[in-house]
Amino acid sequence: MDDILRSGHESIVHDILKRTQKRREQNNRTKYSEEFKKQVVALHQNGKPYRQLAIEYGVNINTIAEWVRKYSEIKMRMTLL
Repeated sequence: MDDILRSGHESIVHDILKRTQKRREQNNRTKYSEEFKKQVVALHQNGKPYRQLAIEYGVNINTIAEWVRKYSEIKMRMTLL
């Protein structure tokens, strides 16, 4: 963590920690619409990194990766039909 702070990413780290704390305080899961998930997946497929999406939209990186896998599988199945 200290290496990250020294490398000039203090504001990013602070923002992530603040969002994480806020979610813990809410103590419930955020429900995302199907359209929102597909938009985030499309942004990733057009080259936006997981990390940047996570920061911009306040969604866990693992959640975004899960959406990408899910919607890529659906798209692939539709193409095969």
